[in-house]
Amino acid sequence: MASIFGPGDFSADLLPVFANAVKEKSKGRLEITTFYGDEVVPFMQTWPSVEKGIIDAAQTCGAFWSSTEPTLLLEAGLPFTFRGSYKDVRKAVDEMGLMDTWRAAYARHNIELIDIHCYGPYAILCTNKPIRKLEDFKGVKIRAIMWWGDLYRMLDASTGFIPGSEVYMALKMKTYDGAVYSIDAIRGMKWHEVMDYLILPWWVDWYWGDIIVNKKTWDSLPDDLKKAVKDAAREYADANLKKYTEEIEIVTNPAKAKELGYEVITLPAADVAKIRDMTIAEIWPDIASISPELAPWVDKFKQIWGGK
Repeated sequence: MASIFGPGDFSADLLPVFANAVKEKSKGRLEITTFYGDEVVPFMQTWPSVEKGIIDAAQTCGAFWSSTEPTLLLEAGLPFTFRGSYKDVRKAVDEMGLMDTWRAAYARHNIELIDIHCYGPYAILCTNKPIRKLEDFKGVKIRAIMWWGDLYRMLDASTGFIPGSEVYMALKMKTYDGAVYSIDAIRGMKWHEVMDYLILPWWVDWYWGDIIVNKKTWDSLPDDLKKAVKDAAREYADANLKKYTEEIEIVTNPAKAKELGYEVITLPAADVAKIRDMTIAEIWPDIASISPELAPWVDKFKQIWGGK
């Protein structure tokens, strides 16, 4: 079983929790060996490797494979959606039918989606320039992916993309003024050593990753071992929630941030409201236009998170 993420990413670091739970719940009948991204296959080959049975299972984020299945893009959340408590957001995902949609998307590629887990909030913006108001984004060079780049360009920043493993040196060498990632980058990937500011708020409170298994491998398991895997996936999801929740409290604490070497800046509420209105007006329609499959989901997101 391979993660697509490398060491320092909490979800990848916690993957042995899943493997150990499977071994315990199966009474040793099923053992899983876990690997970080790029250790057994290149990280962008994780999906096709599971599909073809080159590896049996993976821990991933479906948004990476959205060119194949557009609805998986929604695992990352639209900016200013998936807001609220973890319990409420997970309930919304289930009640909207997103889980069933994501499961069907994977099934079309010989893959079983076992369960989802959270990566905490996104996008965490870490910079070497202070951004205290809307106008301060102008000209700032930010490493960002997907529509997070669109959002910052909308605010007159410039954006580019490099792999997460290269961001530390890019911030240290001032190749980029800032970068976005999930919250584990600050301590897990040691960005705190090369950043000066954490800019709040983030645009999504929770976003999602997947435990996936090759369909042939999955179908070969008896029902009691399938149950062991599903139960272990829930334990893994709980472990991720606990870890990311604890990390939020640590890295956003001003006193702890000072110890780590950076300042926490929270944008004014009026500026955040402007960014939200601009995002819903400009970026959400662009997302809906990516694929006919996405348009009805963007409408559903509007119903839940599009109000004032």
